Amino acid sequence: TGYITGGYMKQGLESVEKLVERANVLASLKRDYVADVRKTYMHYDGDDVFSLGIEGEAVYNINDVALRQMGSWAHIPMSYINHMRNSGHHQLLVDNFNQWFEKPKHVNNFRRLYRGMAGEFSESSGVWRSFHSDKFQRVDHEHILEDILPALQELAEEFGGIQVVSCQITDDKMYLKVIFPELEAKVVGDVVRMGLSIGNSETGMSNVYILPLLDVLRCLNGMVLPHRGVKRRHIGSAIESDGQVTYAEDTIEANLKAIKLQVRDSMTDVMNSFKDGSLIKELEASGDSTKVREPAKAIEATAKLFSLTDKETDVAKISWGKLHDYSKWGMMNAVTEVANTHESYDRASELEIIGGKIISMPSYQWDRIALAA
Repeated sequence: TGYITGGYMKQGLESVEKLVERANVLASLKRDYVADVRKTYMHYDGDDVFSLGIEGEAVYNINDVALRQMGSWAHIPMSYINHMRNSGHHQLLVDNFNQWFEKPKHVNNFRRLYRGMAGEFSESSGVWRSFHSDKFQRVDHEHILEDILPALQELAEEFGGIQVVSCQITDDKMYLKVIFPELEAKVVGDVVRMGLSIGNSETGMSNVYILPLLDVLRCLNGMVLPHRGVKRRHIGSAIESDGQVTYAEDTIEANLKAIKLQVRDSMTDVMNSFKDGSLIKELEASGDSTKVREPAKAIEATAKLFSLTDKETDVAKISWGKLHDYSKWGMMNAVTEVANTHESYDRASELEIIGGKIISMPSYQWDRIALAA
């Protein structure tokens, strides 16, 4: 309630109400287990599908994130995992993992947390979505939303309204991007609106974070500044018993108390950086940066630094050609415009953060790009 929805960035769910609804549906399907790895086994099911069973508990398929995390635990590089899969040596991959599960001599603690998700229509169609230490702290999407939404409403009352410009839940992350329409400023000749990018991963793919978000109205882009705000790791105390984990509400509340306080404080800190002008001053400096001599080569250097794909690089080149701004600010806008039409919500969000990294880049690093020849 009280939210205006819609924006120019990559779009996901149609409203914050849909975000909450989706988070609650997924919450009902979560199945977490703690088990000794020596009581687990992997099986190849055909068609490049692998399953993992916990003795006496559950058997689910394994997604790529969990497989990568299991590989990291067993010191089996993902490049070798993919080589075995692409070469048709699926059973060799299974044998590798089962050997390490049976005799995990490389670790002192044999207990691991397996995060699973039952199928929406069948328990048996579930998936192992991640694999963690037994000290991995559960900070799930519904917990974050439960505390964040009231805090955002308080900020909306203070700053004259709030607009959800984009929100989504992907397989591994939740995103909530909001702006405060009354908080406008001029930066390098562009009108920008201030806001917050809020995110979380239940599978260890990111920290809980709250970061400054800027909506650049001329280019209809969103940029996130990762060097400001707060990021909180999912680390807690070890889960005591093996088997399926049930989380008592009071236990969850106690575990999350410190995180919730830190999240609220960080929101206040970010908003204060808008009010006191320190953030705008930092952004304005990007317009005074060394001007690029050869745009195509500068884009290529930026693409190499931030691992942009060939397609992303080509779109950025076209965007920059339209902008005619060959400063650091212009490069940021060229890269973040790629995000607006990207097919992947996760990657679009990464590109918004890359835009922020360009803005905060030290002068000596930017000069190497600007003077690339």
